[in-house]
Formats: sequence, C-alpha cells, structure tokens
Amino acid sequence: MWDAIKGVLTDTNTWQVLLFLVFLVVIVIIAGKKGLLSVKAKGIRLGTDENERNIIRQQIQWSHLYIMSLRSKFKADETKYNGYFTKYILERVYDKVVEWITFNHLTLKNEYIEIKQEEICSLIYGLGIGEEYKTPEFKKRICNWTREVIEHLVQIREVYSEN
Repeated sequence: MWDAIKGVLTDTNTWQVLLFLVFLVVIVIIAGKKGLLSVKAKGIRLGTDENERNIIRQQIQWSHLYIMSLRSKFKADETKYNGYFTKYILERVYDKVVEWITFNHLTLKNEYIEIKQEEICSLIYGLGIGEEYKTPEFKKRICNWTREVIEHLVQIREVYSEN
C-alpha cells in the first residue's frame, strides 16, 4: 500500500494534474469575483451580477429609511429611555429586515407575511418594552408596517429585475 502511495506521489504526471486542478480552481474563483463567471448551484452562488447588487443595495437603503422614520411615530418616554431605547428597537428590526433581504426569499404570500409579522412582534416584545406598547392596536400597527416593508421590498425587486 505504501509503495503504491509513494509511486503516485513521486510520479510527475500526478503533480502536473494536481497543479492544473489548483490553477483551474483559482481561475474560476477569480473569474467569479470579477463578475466574468456566474455559478448558481444549490447552496452556493459564485459571482453575482451588478443588477443583483443594485437590487439588494436599493432594498437595504429603502428599508433603513423606512424603519428609521418609524421613530417619529412612536411616542417614546424620553425621560425614561432618553429616546435611545426606541432607536435600539428599530435597529434590531432593521437588522432582521436586512437578514430577510440577504436570504432573498421575499414573497407576497399571506402565510409568509404573517410569519414575518409574528417574527417582528416577538423580537420587539422580547426586548422588554413598556405595557403601553403591548396593546392590540400597537401590534396591528407593527403588522401593518411589516406588511408595507415586505410589499415594498418585493416591488423594488420587480422594478430592478425588469431592467
């Protein structure tokens, strides 16, 4: 067995094939990074086109503007939290939305939107908010905002995909 391994490792042809394979892998990776080659397989994506980057960039920018504008809709207890707790909550919501954008499975199906609404509600309620924010009216507002975010993100994808 060891003689066979020694024979394979000392054979010049083996090293040439291994060197060629390493060279080929490096060329494919460089081409993917430069955007010259795009490989899309189950679980891996190499080389995204410029259009996809523009879609993601627009979705992230819009979601940041929208979510941070919600701060003015909260009547925060400025004496207790100094306004920073509300901003912290909105930053956590924004992080969650960026996660959705990254996974890129956004859809307008009611079941999907309901799951995301519950996810955002659980996130907010888990942060120790005051009782005034645990009302059914406030939950309805959160659900409406979540639906608006998802609908607009899907709309951005559709607009940029047409080009």
